[in-house]
Amino acid sequence: MQRKIFVLILVVITIFCYSCQTTSPRANFTEGVIEYNITYNDSVNLKYNTNLLPSLMTIKFREGQSLNRIEGFSGAIALTYISSTETKSNIVLVKIFNKKLFYKEPQKQGQEHLLFSQMPQINIEKQAQEFEFNGYTCRKAIAHFQDSLNTSFEIIYTNDLGIVAPNANTPFADIEGLMLKFKIKVGKYLMTLDAANISKEKVKLNEFVIPTEYEEVNKETIYNVLELMQ
Repeated sequence: MQRKIFVLILVVITIFCYSCQTTSPRANFTEGVIEYNITYNDSVNLKYNTNLLPSLMTIKFREGQSLNRIEGFSGAIALTYISSTETKSNIVLVKIFNKKLFYKEPQKQGQEHLLFSQMPQINIEKQAQEFEFNGYTCRKAIAHFQDSLNTSFEIIYTNDLGIVAPNANTPFADIEGLMLKFKIKVGKYLMTLDAANISKEKVKLNEFVIPTEYEEVNKETIYNVLELMQ
């Protein structure tokens, strides 16, 4: 169960690993911070109190570089995903209590991340009308997970920020804009992510540097760590 929670955190981060890598010149919004509130469906019997699970995801981006961070178990578990179009690399930083590891891999366009196998496939029906949401011109899509066809949810997204192909290589690839509200499902956990704050601000370059206390490992080691948490 702990591994499922950890995988759930990593799936959330992976979905946004491409979100802020490139921007359109028309938006003039190449640097800033986005914060998403995370809430959980409490209609099923969950083993862990949702107060221990991640409640906030923070994305920082600057001219082709992005950092996505999320924490669980009151900070004891933390996941950070750093992506750079300049170095064409993705870096996963894993903190599990006192253990701090990182894994670096080259970016591969057109290849969906392995962790998306933890999510059911999604059917998406986009709607044409525009409306305002959190100060942005948005559109809506109605989606449902293929393992629960009777349960639908809204996806609210915007093109105002000019971020190019924010959902590439994810199950949400049909959505061409930045998603401001949507759901993710991993096992029994159904989460709603809602953009609570989008700010245009300076982001320091050292945010995208691997901390010296992190040890480099290979992909197999990262997955072995997950196995040990079962």
